[in-house]
Amino acid sequence: MLSRVNHKNFVNLIGYCEEDEPFNRMMIFEYAPNGTLFKQLHVKETEHLNWSARIRIIMGIAYSLQDMHHHLNPLVAHSNLNSHNIFLVDDYAAKITEISFLPQDSSKLKSSGDNESVHSTLPPLADVETNVYCFGILLLEIISGKLQYSEEQGSLEKLAAEYLNDKCSITYLIDPILKSFKKNELDLICKIIQECIQPDSRQRSTMKDITSKLREVIAISPDQATPRLSPLWWAELEILSVEIIEISFLPQDSSKSKSSSDNDISYLIDPTLKSFKNNELDLICEIIQECIQPDPRQRPTMKDITSKLREVIAISLDQATPRLSPLWWAELEILFVEAT
Repeated sequence: MLSRVNHKNFVNLIGYCEEDEPFNRMMIFEYAPNGTLFKQLHVKETEHLNWSARIRIIMGIAYSLQDMHHHLNPLVAHSNLNSHNIFLVDDYAAKITEISFLPQDSSKLKSSGDNESVHSTLPPLADVETNVYCFGILLLEIISGKLQYSEEQGSLEKLAAEYLNDKCSITYLIDPILKSFKKNELDLICKIIQECIQPDSRQRSTMKDITSKLREVIAISPDQATPRLSPLWWAELEILSVEIIEISFLPQDSSKSKSSSDNDISYLIDPTLKSFKNNELDLICEIIQECIQPDPRQRPTMKDITSKLREVIAISLDQATPRLSPLWWAELEILFVEAT
């Protein structure tokens, strides 16, 4: 699924690790400094989301789901859409993530969260109708700031049912920390929630219809809902551009290459570097070739790579670790507070 969805409100997979000895599986996603939507809504210590930020998050999620349901062939349904799987980047734009590897089996799919998985009334299968239902529940969670389930209130959808049909009391659903909200946007969202959580899946709206209705009242375009340029864009670009650099290291026909001279590798060096060590460059190029072998069984382990690097590069483990930060006392105080 990750390889098929290409939307600016869907998280980017930067890379992965698949080692057998020792067994290790790792996926590397783009950095989302503001954590999950769940954290921003329910953890008191985090910065509170105002109404405008919440509306922008809603639109980002809607645009991404519309793309998954209507622009991909075959369509893609999210297997577990909830606030734990919505990440927020530095400007609080929404990024949907999908990291579930569970079989698409109704007996095995569960909602995330301890209490939520036990008490959830969400339909079990991952399909577009279920995604619409989950989107409705997400809207409830976003505007109310309430958990999908708690022992005190029960399930959020049951609590909301008491208010959704009574426009006079609808404001009681609003998160009390919100200083203001737009009544016309709230009315529209409540109407869409009712359409999304219909017990009969055939009566639920499609994400295309939902997005269209949202656009009639909420003036946030797809471009405005997507993340602005990240301060770390240069790092992400450098990581993604490795694919381009790899081509330079692939075996070439001697008749097509610029030169058979070993010194030609220097043309890859960053021109802003005033100097470099040839022996270290030669080693790094050799390691790059070993790392990007098409057959993963021929690639060295990180243990072997580190050993080779140490043979030429005189930087010990202690020398590579960060020196004591000028803010070490503040970090220590934070850790102390957590411990107490």
